[in-house]
Amino acid sequence: MEARVFLSRQKSAHSFVVAVSLVVLIGFVLSVAAAQAQATFVSISVPGAGQGTFPLEINRSGVIVGYFVDDSGVEHGFIRSANGTFTIVDNPPGSGGTQITAINSLGLVAGFNDYSSGNTAFLRYRSGAFGSLYVPGATFVNPVAMNDGGEIAGVASLYFGAARGFVWSLGHSFTFTVPGAGSFVGVSGLNSSGTITGNYADAIDQRTSHGYVRDSAGNVASFDATNSTKITRVSAINSSGVVTGYYLDSSDEEVQSFVRGTDGMITLLTLAGYQLYATGINDSGVIAGTAYTTSTATPFESDAVGNVTLLPLPFNNVGSNVVAINRNGLVIGTYYDLNYVEHAWLMIP
Repeated sequence: MEARVFLSRQKSAHSFVVAVSLVVLIGFVLSVAAAQAQATFVSISVPGAGQGTFPLEINRSGVIVGYFVDDSGVEHGFIRSANGTFTIVDNPPGSGGTQITAINSLGLVAGFNDYSSGNTAFLRYRSGAFGSLYVPGATFVNPVAMNDGGEIAGVASLYFGAARGFVWSLGHSFTFTVPGAGSFVGVSGLNSSGTITGNYADAIDQRTSHGYVRDSAGNVASFDATNSTKITRVSAINSSGVVTGYYLDSSDEEVQSFVRGTDGMITLLTLAGYQLYATGINDSGVIAGTAYTTSTATPFESDAVGNVTLLPLPFNNVGSNVVAINRNGLVIGTYYDLNYVEHAWLMIP
């Protein structure tokens, strides 16, 4: 028996929550045992990562990219192939402060390198050659996602202090905002159709955050997870245009997750006793994220019909979270060991 929580288009009634709580209590042990029996978990640390390994993305082939921090506190990008071998990336070669932040299924990666007055963003080809990602007017460029068409989307900090979304393709780049946005427009995902998703700060109340979906023609649909939500955070988009993320409830305290369909309909994802932070969705509609209590942080998955399964890591840790899920259901995340050093993990279903 799994811990089952059906996606509800409205807030759950008290009686429903009580019923779900009983199912969760009965099914918890069996659900955890089944999840661990069916999946393989791998702990990942890049050689030389004395101060932590941080995965940021995984492609459909299982190649993981991110960065690690060495004993001197310097960041280096890494590419971990599906067979477990590492390629260390510093751009320019020999420099520090490099992060690899995006990868597509062709193995092209993008990232950035910090310097004192800003950063330089780059594209790295499979040959190891580098290309520059130039965004007009930007002092800091963070590539977030890249599709197989070579488009890259991310966030650019402009010289006057505002943050805007950007789109880059070979020989062409531009920044964009959305109607009603204040000083911040973020990007959290880009799919194969060129549809971008993210969130933005409200122009009137910068503490209020809305979600948006922007198609390849530049048409934008804004949304909130619920009518009473002030904080909506979008995490990911799949190839169909379904997005997921999380929100703060009307009390601005309880965090739960949502799914927005291609028709704009929003469903809520909850699990009694937990706060759910959805951080990834794949093309099958499987959602991955982190379930929090006041004392624990446990990865979870929700299938396309809303069955939620907790995925405790099988090695010692004092907290873990989910970063992303790929097309084939591989999940990546991070955990803190008993010395509070952060490592990556990979779940192979």
